[in-house]
Formats: sequence, structure tokens, C-alpha cells
Amino acid sequence: MDLARKQPLNYASSGIGTTTHLSIERLKTAASIGITHVPYQPAAAIAAVVGNQTPMASTSMPPAVPQIRAGKLHAIAVTSAKRSPLLPEVPTAGESGYAHFDDYTWIGFFLPAGVPPAIVERFNADINQALEAAEVKERFGQAGLEIVRYTPAEFGAFLKTEVPKWAAVLRSSGAKVE
Repeated sequence: MDLARKQPLNYASSGIGTTTHLSIERLKTAASIGITHVPYQPAAAIAAVVGNQTPMASTSMPPAVPQIRAGKLHAIAVTSAKRSPLLPEVPTAGESGYAHFDDYTWIGFFLPAGVPPAIVERFNADINQALEAAEVKERFGQAGLEIVRYTPAEFGAFLKTEVPKWAAVLRSSGAKVE
């Protein structure tokens, strides 16, 4: 942060409008710094830092962890509210002095409006059952992903907090998804 206040810096992210992009936009506001976004594909964002094309990146865990473990990258913080099991030694943004960060990439399933509630419930139950499979849990864990199961109502409530949060980031940062 000190360096960003002294000189212009760039940061690589996993693409325009991604959580990794918008989390840094939130951090820029919280820290009152100006750094320039350079969008890449996820693995390319990490390669840009390893190759000294950009001084830092914000990206998902899978492409970053091997480079961190190989000593090619230094992890500064995770943007989730709790530390990652893949990198338990890396503090959260909150622990680093930036409160209210619980930014992470999530995956949700959606059906068209008007689908009968019984079908929505069945679809939800089938997805939650699939998420219990040992192979699914193992693969998610290897990627640093946490499985969170919601009922349709709980997922709806989650969306009612996520959409305004990210809309505010878009407004304050001027970021545009193109």
C-alpha cells in the first residue's frame, strides 16, 4: 500500500468484472490508493507477476498456490473472511487492517422464473446430494474451494446481499464489464 501511494502500480486480475478484479477495486477505495487494473485470464494473471509484467495480481487460488509453494510468488492476503486451508499462513484482508472483506468467487445454479417450487426443491436436493460425493469434496478441496449448501430461500437471501455489494463497487470504481 505504501508503494502504491508513492508510485503508479498495475495489478493483474482474472478478468474484467470478476471477483478478483472487483475485490481489488474495493481495496483501492478502502486504502485510498490508485492502481491500474490489467485484465488477464486466471493462469495468465499469475504468469504476468511471475514474469515481472505486473508487480501484483488478484486471482483465484488454483493457479496461484503452486507458484506460491514454489517460492515464485509471495502471498499477501486472501479476501475471504477466514484464512484458506490451502494457505493457512496467509492472513485475510481483514487481519491486514481492511475490515468487512468476505469476497470470494462463488458458483450458483439458477432456473428460469416460474419453475414450479417442487422442481426447484428437487433440483436443489440433487445438487446438494452431488456435493456430498467424496470425489467432489476432494476436488473442491484441492482447488481451495469450500462447499456451502443452501436451500433455495437461503440462496435467495445470499443474493440479496451480494448483488448490492458488487453493484456499489461497480458504481464507486467506475469499472465496466465489456
